[in-house]
This record gives sequence, C-alpha cells and structure tokens, in this order.
Amino acid sequence: MGTAGAAVSRPRPNIVVLLADDMGFSDLGCYGSEIATPRLDRMAAEGVRFTQFYNTAKCCPSRASILTGLYPHQAGVGDMDSDWGIPSYQGRIRHDRATLPEALALAGYRTIMSGKWHLGTRAGDRPWERGFDRFYGIPQGGGVYFWPTPLARDVVAYNREDGRGPVITRPDERFYSTDAFTDYSVEQIRIASRDRQPFFLYAPYVAPHFPQQAWERDVERYLGRYRSGWEKLREGRFRRQKAMGIIGQSHGLAPCDGLPWTGLSGTQIAALDRQMAVYAAQVDSLDRNVGRILEALRETRQEENTLVIFLSDNGAQPNSPLGDEDNPKAVFGSRESYGKYALGWANLSNTPFRRYKMEQHHGGNASPLIVRWPAEIRDRGKLREQPGHIMDLVPTCLEAAGLGTSRLSSGAGSQALEGISLLPYCRRRLAERARTFCWEHMGNRAVRVGDWKLTAPHAGRWELHHVREDRTELHDLAEKYPERVGRMLAVYREWAERCGVLPWPVKHGPSEGASPKE
Repeated sequence: MGTAGAAVSRPRPNIVVLLADDMGFSDLGCYGSEIATPRLDRMAAEGVRFTQFYNTAKCCPSRASILTGLYPHQAGVGDMDSDWGIPSYQGRIRHDRATLPEALALAGYRTIMSGKWHLGTRAGDRPWERGFDRFYGIPQGGGVYFWPTPLARDVVAYNREDGRGPVITRPDERFYSTDAFTDYSVEQIRIASRDRQPFFLYAPYVAPHFPQQAWERDVERYLGRYRSGWEKLREGRFRRQKAMGIIGQSHGLAPCDGLPWTGLSGTQIAALDRQMAVYAAQVDSLDRNVGRILEALRETRQEENTLVIFLSDNGAQPNSPLGDEDNPKAVFGSRESYGKYALGWANLSNTPFRRYKMEQHHGGNASPLIVRWPAEIRDRGKLREQPGHIMDLVPTCLEAAGLGTSRLSSGAGSQALEGISLLPYCRRRLAERARTFCWEHMGNRAVRVGDWKLTAPHAGRWELHHVREDRTELHDLAEKYPERVGRMLAVYREWAERCGVLPWPVKHGPSEGASPKE
C-alpha cells in the first residue's frame, strides 16, 4: 500500500522511538505534572500528543508489541520472559515473527538499540539476533541505574561491523544508565549522520522503574515539593489536565488510594517527600537526556526529517502504602538504596486514573504518546483523541519509511499487522476511527469496542464503562447493559482464541531455559 510519506522526494526519514519504563500517564509537564520536563514539553509543542493511547500494562508484552506490531501473545510474550513451552508464552519474540528492525534493515536502515531489552537472553533471542546492527545496554530486565548493581545484570556492547560479537563492558562509578544509554544514542546519531545512512534508533530507558535511584544533585531540586501530600498534588495535576484538554471537563478524578496525608507523622512525611523527590529526579533526568538526543539531531541537521516517538510501556508500579526499602541503612535514592516509592505516589503518577501496572484499567494501560516530525507534522502543539495502541507503532514507522503498512516481513517471517499507522492522525485532525482493542495479562482482562470498555481484574467481575463520558472508569454500567456486556465478552473470547490467550494461571510445561516448542 502506498503512502503519502513515500511520495515525498526528501531522503528517507530517521526514526527514533524513546520508551520510558513504569512512568505514569501524568508524569510529564505536558500531561499535567509538576515535574520539570521542558524538553519533552517542547517536543509536544512541536508535535502532537495523544490522549487515548494504550500500552499492554506490562513491560515485556509492551516491548514485544512495539517490535512486532502484534498483540503480545501473538508475538510469543503472553506473560513475561519465561518460556512455558507454549507458542504464545515463550518469553521472547517467536522465531517465526518478523521484527521492525529486521524489516528496516532490509530497507537500508542502520538499526540501533540503546537500553533495556527484556525479551530473552538465549542464543537467537538477543537484540543483535533480532535485527539490531548496533546495541548497547542490558539484555535482561530489571532496574539498573548506578554501577555496580545488586542485580545479576550485564551491560553489553555490540557492533555488527567490527566482527567481534557482543562484549560485556565494565562500567565505573560514573555510570548512570539514563546518561549512559543516551551517550551511546548520541554517538550513534553522529556516526550515522557522518555515514549518510538513515537510521532507526530504539532507546528503551530503565527510568523511572524501581528502584528509585537518582543523582543527589537532581534529588535536591525536588526536596520539599511533595510535603503537601498526594491528595493535593493529584488535584493539581487533574486541574492542569482539564485546562490542557487532556481530560474532559465532565470527567471525574478517581479516588485517592494513598493513606490520609493528615494522619501521617512528620517523620513519615519527610520520608515520603524524599521518595517522590527521587522519582521526580529520575523523570527530570530522563527529560534532560531526551533533550540531548533531540539536540544531537539538531546539531547534525537531521531534526527536520526525523520522526521521534515518546511513550511509556505501562502505568506506575503499585507498592506498599509507605514505600519499600531493601536496605534500611541506605539513604533512599542513593546507589546503596533499593527502594520503591509509596502507593500514593504511584496513584499520583497515574492521575486521573484508577489502578496500576499489570492491571487493565487506565492506570495500568494508558500511556502518554508524543510524536514529532517537523517535515510532516504541521499541526503542532495539538491534541489527538484518536484511540491508539502500542502495536500501532510498527505500521506508523513503516509508513514513515515509505513501506507498506499492512504486513511486516523479514527473513524471520511475515505477519499481518494488527494495528494501523497513526501518521494520518499526526499530520492533520481527522474524524476519529472507532476501533476494537483487547488486553490480557496474568488474568487481568479488558476489551474496548468503540467508546465502550469492559474490564476485569484476575478472578474479579467485569465492569462496563463508556470511556468518552467516563474516561476515569468510575461508573460501572454492567448491570444496566447486560446485553452489551455479552456482546463484548464474545469479542474478547474470539480474540483470546485467535491470539492464544489461556486462562490464568496458565498450566505450562518447560521453564526458562528449556527448548521452546513452536
């Protein structure tokens, strides 16, 4: 299928996908946050923001969808990174599925990855074996910031051209993953510019995934800002979201899940203030490093013809009411610490929504999405209400590269894509297209058909919401519209059968490391 982008005579665009990890819907200034994110705010002012964009609610599945354009079960990542001997639960991208970097490499792109892979570490599953020419980062999952890390993780470098294979690097005490991943990205942008080769850069950061760790100089800028408590801060974010148009004026704010702030002691408030200050510092650092990538594009005169996409893989992580610390003797947020911020702060991150990462209410599966491409997007600084899904990124990137948007093909395989290109909606304001999406992770389920969304937690009952009128899923209409519930359940069950979704807990066979059954 031909595209408008393919008809333009300019050189093929570069494509950059920037992925935050466990960042909530409202954690950017341009989505209502009090955290300073001026570079991403500027990117939004120079591009468009989507208000109804979805992820899969969990890290590995979202990464699989980003790279294959499929639902995660279709890609082989129905749960996380364990292989259960079932095609839809292999813990890595199936070997008969094509990936976006494989397809773009065949089209002449240099393919670069810098960050966290988390899609399998066995031979045949690693980034340099799934289409990336150059890689620097962590093949495993988990939250790695400072070095050395208490996790059993490797920082690996790979360059297909040098013929050496992957090399385990030895970071020093100056290492901080957000900075290090950006250093590599910037270096590769400059090399690709010198070589005059279009590139695809995939930069999945760790930040702000737990543990909450940040440079103390960044933390200090936020200390004291969170003493007013999560209730007031959520209300402030919600007011700003309404003023921006991110949330409709008629929509309500989901109830606060945090402990009543007025009932906390001074010592608890001081500790909680530091927790959120560290988290804010992680997001601030992420913003600063995204700015370095955007500046590298400008310095190499590639800014105009580069499609840049920023999003998060899922909502904020739910933790204990007062937060957690595996090393009580450490200063929270330091390199010795292994802490997680409190549930009330995760609730703040997901403003205005209910629930969290892993769950299929909007607190788990709604994501900010910013798209900038100066050569193509003229309607700048605007919002887009068109519903989108993380699997739409593959057809969006394919259209930008002048390729067909209905299939993804490489030497590994070829598959019909589940998503659509969002570029038409980025270029101009179009009438919204009604769409159907389904989700499942660890028994947490949902289906959206048009403006209706049916959602259930594992072993819980189904709730029905009209998301145009009730974006924050506060008013359950399941009893009022039982026939609609039945029709939507039929859609979900057909999807589950087609995509290999099994009832949770899945009765599985071999564990991680066993030979997968195709």
